[in-house]
Amino acid sequence: MNGNEVLQQAIGFATYYIQQVMTDVTPEIAHKDPGGTMQTIAATYAHAIVSTDWQIHTFFRGQPALYEGEWASKTGVTPTSPMISPEWGKNVQVDLPQLHAYAQAVFGALMPYVAAADLDQMIDLSMINAGSQSLGWCLANLVAGHLSALTGQIAAVKGCFGLKGDMF
Repeated sequence: MNGNEVLQQAIGFATYYIQQVMTDVTPEIAHKDPGGTMQTIAATYAHAIVSTDWQIHTFFRGQPALYEGEWASKTGVTPTSPMISPEWGKNVQVDLPQLHAYAQAVFGALMPYVAAADLDQMIDLSMINAGSQSLGWCLANLVAGHLSALTGQIAAVKGCFGLKGDMF
């Protein structure tokens, strides 16, 4: 098994996991304010999908993200932004069925990209104070790790609302 195959498995699990954790989330629960500084489930899930789209298309490949092209105004996220902030999180509106469809498109583009990626390509991460890292490192940490961390956040908020947070 090579590095691309390992990353496909890791990212494949991360994409499966977030989708499974979201299966029983209703629009009402998704937009319910958990209080404190936590984001809504809708904001966290939207950030997970939109930022993954932005990472693989714009940041790693220098191409327009799907939300800027064929998925413009069809993501189910208003306003669409890969960056999350407290203000954005409090105001974002999510149409879950549309966002689920957009997620399928993003994840569908992600897997073949990972399969063919040059994992040794160096990516400038100075914008996040991380120097330069290989694309393999970025895919493992900024994609698979980020999706998994956000899934944990969604599961925790679900638990605060009395729902089963994790699929296991």
